Amino acid sequence: MDGNRPAAQGLVHWSWIIWGALIATATCFALAFHLGLISRVRTSPSVNLVDPRFELIEGGAVGWDYRRSFEADLNEDGRPETIEILARVSRDSGRGDDYQWDDGQPWQVYVREGDQLTHIYARWVQLGHISVYVTDEPHPRLMIAEAQGAGYALYSVVYKGPGQFETTMVTEFPVRDGA
Repeated sequence: MDGNRPAAQGLVHWSWIIWGALIATATCFALAFHLGLISRVRTSPSVNLVDPRFELIEGGAVGWDYRRSFEADLNEDGRPETIEILARVSRDSGRGDDYQWDDGQPWQVYVREGDQLTHIYARWVQLGHISVYVTDEPHPRLMIAEAQGAGYALYSVVYKGPGQFETTMVTEFPVRDGA
């Protein structure tokens, strides 16, 4: 038997079968991504970031001195909504933006559309803070980055209108040390 010839005539070599299966699998995934059947971003099922033990407040409430806001058209209706981020912490008198931070604070985030408020976040944050961003995408989302003493989490919020939103966890990870 010659070393350059297959052992049996007419049979398909096993490597061709494996390559064919890999190409077929890759083609199926590419088609599914293209058709939107599979998400490119790993997300979890919906999560609720509004702790029912907290009284829902709005800006100007006594003791909730940390307040930041910005506008964005989250539901693409042509009118910007106002996103407000609040923490229950007192301002240090006479020192501008200095606050009397404690080991943890309750934080709240809501979207104001006209005279309606939709709370999307109301939780205790231990040894940390939250940051809120709007994505630069065709369909904008809010991203809430939660930094706590023991780790980080990133949440995606799709806002469709008053009382209509969905929050999913994008990722979370514990930390041991950092700089």
